[in-house]
Amino acid sequence: MIGAMSGMMGSGMMGGFGAVAGFVSVIMIIAAVIEFVIAGGLFSGKSWGRIIVIVFAIIDLIIEAASLLAGNVFGILAIILGIIVLYYMWRPHVISYFKSVR
Repeated sequence: MIGAMSGMMGSGMMGGFGAVAGFVSVIMIIAAVIEFVIAGGLFSGKSWGRIIVIVFAIIDLIIEAASLLAGNVFGILAIILGIIVLYYMWRPHVISYFKSVR
C-alpha cells in the first residue's frame, strides 16, 4: 500500500514504478496468505490440503515441461521435485493420514 501511495505522489516514470511495486506487494501478500491456509490444511490433515497440493504439483509439472521444451534446463530440477511431491502424496501412509483425521 505504501508503494502505491508513493506512486500517486511521485511524478513521471518513478511514480509509475511505485504503483507497480505496491500492486505486486499486495499480490504477494495474498499469495502468502493462501499458502499459509494450504499449509494449515496439510498440518491438520485436511483432505482438501492434500488434493490442492496434488493439483498444484500436476500444474507445475505441465508448466515446467513446457519450459523445458523452450530450453530451460533448470526445469529438470522442478520436474524432479514435482515427481517427488506426487509420489509422496500418493504413499499409503500419507493417504491414510489424510483419511483418518477429520
